[in-house]
Amino acid sequence: MPLSSSSSFCFLWRTTVFQKHKDGTLFKSIRYSCAHNQFWNFCFPYRPFHPTTQLLRRLWTVRYDFELPSGSHNLKSLSCCLKDNVKESNCSVILLAGGSGKRMNSNIPKQYLLLHGKPVLEYSLELFLSVKQVFQVIIVMDLHYKVFLRPHLIQDPRIEFACPGKERQDSVYNGLQKVKSSADLVCIHDAARPLVSREIIEKCFSDAAVHGAAVVGVPSKSTIKESVDGSFVYRTLDRTRLWEIQTPQVIRPELLRRGFVKVNDESVTVTDDVSIVEKLGEPVKLTLGEYSNIKLTTEEDLKVAEYILLSRKTETMETAVNS
Repeated sequence: MPLSSSSSFCFLWRTTVFQKHKDGTLFKSIRYSCAHNQFWNFCFPYRPFHPTTQLLRRLWTVRYDFELPSGSHNLKSLSCCLKDNVKESNCSVILLAGGSGKRMNSNIPKQYLLLHGKPVLEYSLELFLSVKQVFQVIIVMDLHYKVFLRPHLIQDPRIEFACPGKERQDSVYNGLQKVKSSADLVCIHDAARPLVSREIIEKCFSDAAVHGAAVVGVPSKSTIKESVDGSFVYRTLDRTRLWEIQTPQVIRPELLRRGFVKVNDESVTVTDDVSIVEKLGEPVKLTLGEYSNIKLTTEEDLKVAEYILLSRKTETMETAVNS
């Protein structure tokens, strides 16, 4: 099916949607092109074709913004250039720093403890502020602890504050109310994960921009057994299908808002953010993360984090010397 190489892909799909209502055969041709050029599988892996009405709704919601490569007039060439042509998204970050950290045996929450001379929270905050796509950071925290943050950071005009809720999803919801309407993506990250890397953040942003929602995770290393009563093994789960989920978790704001309506109406409690999207029956892309992106929960975790930071510093110095 010939297409104009000067038109944006978003516009082309919307045009086809309109034309579909006038000519049913055109839509049949589009489905054929998707199947044979792997566009559908790229956008929605592991999902079958939707009925017409659902497919049209999904195409409208996802809003792909790319152009055909120069000199190309056919949908066939898209499969090899999709990732390179995805438009950069504006991202609002909800940084969760409202936990009490009782298992850390400290008189202040763990996100304000010093890690190599700097509060744990500042590692994530400084990193996100340095990411090009981030234009807003909402810190969900008890404002009494603002004194633990360096003044030049909290004076950044991109930073806003929200109050923590009773549960994690309540804190995320409070942060979501501050997200600006111009945000293409919402990134939720635990301040207790100070070792996340820029590469993983950007990969997760990219995956969410294409698929609507993405979560960082790593394949499970441990054998996981399920117990019904907490005393005896019920069954052993297939480790090859299990992933340990981390943060960041990145979601299109309209998806997250629809998800919150559903879980609040049904009084459902979720323990991570993309579970809200799963409740809608929408796909969530797994972004391969790093095992070093640990969550600080106990005193031992702090020691491990210090070792990882020291190793990274040593590696950077060695690279500089050898270059």
